[in-house]
Amino acid sequence: MDAIERYELLGRYLDAVSRQLPRRNRRDVARELRETLVSHVEDRESDAGRHLTEDEIAAILMGYGRPDIVARSYGANRSLIGPEVFPAYLFAVKLALCVIAIPTAISVVLAATSGGGHVAWNVARALWLWLQIALVNLAGTTLVFALGERRFRPLARIESWDPRDLPETSAAVLRADTPVPFRQALASLAGMTGMLLWWLGANALLWRWFGWSELSMEWSPIWADLTPVAVTILAAAMAREIVAILRPRATMFYRTAGLVLNVAGAILVIRLLRAGSFVEATVEAPPGAHIAPMVHGMIFVSLAVILVVTVADTAINLRRLWIRTGARRAVTA
Repeated sequence: MDAIERYELLGRYLDAVSRQLPRRNRRDVARELRETLVSHVEDRESDAGRHLTEDEIAAILMGYGRPDIVARSYGANRSLIGPEVFPAYLFAVKLALCVIAIPTAISVVLAATSGGGHVAWNVARALWLWLQIALVNLAGTTLVFALGERRFRPLARIESWDPRDLPETSAAVLRADTPVPFRQALASLAGMTGMLLWWLGANALLWRWFGWSELSMEWSPIWADLTPVAVTILAAAMAREIVAILRPRATMFYRTAGLVLNVAGAILVIRLLRAGSFVEATVEAPPGAHIAPMVHGMIFVSLAVILVVTVADTAINLRRLWIRTGARRAVTA
């Protein structure tokens, strides 16, 4: 058992430096730094005639310097937003997007129900306007954090830091891969079942069972055309949740299947969005002529939101798989 295995703090420090190194020479530099750390600690142990305490290990690491500074000395690329301020930057971006989301939703609903011009065009124009506003806010937030980090980075070099605040190593992250929560899988299964029943026409059966009068509109042919694809995707999603209930620790399968289903679902939603019409009025006079455009607008907004959420969830799962793969490679290296 070498020093890295004896002292968990050394592994955390080495892992923090390695994560910021360029890929082309990450292994070589990490190996060199590991040998240097082990040699230094073993020399100190030999002089002391005993194992070192955590405080002594922390003092050694503080002498080497902050992980980002050490990584930069080995040629690490300087990021636009450094790891120290990235959590605050991410929070600021999320806060800005949440604030913008409220007026965006209101604008989209108003555009969908205005009645002037083509509904899809009005909604697309409103979304494009608020997309530009969101991009401007994102650019401004990024610029503020990038300039602020460079302004105060020299001060960060001399500020005290504690190696014991470093995150867990990649091996610990790999071991801590938590199983899929039972409630999450069960709720997703229920949601997918309800969506499948809706697509197959269960809502129409309930409508007639309660004795409600039929609406003066009908679904466009695109829904029937895409039914085989939609049923296949929903059935596969339900099977994924059932596997998660029976085998909650099969997280790699769960996330990989989720990525595949997200891609398939995004293609399906894009196909629907390009259809041009979701419902058709069965009568030209009101209320059919008014209800159909409103329902079309609401469906368009719902599909757009589903597409955005699907893309975001795909990005998050890709990042988790990337981290897990990198952790597995670091452990086996």
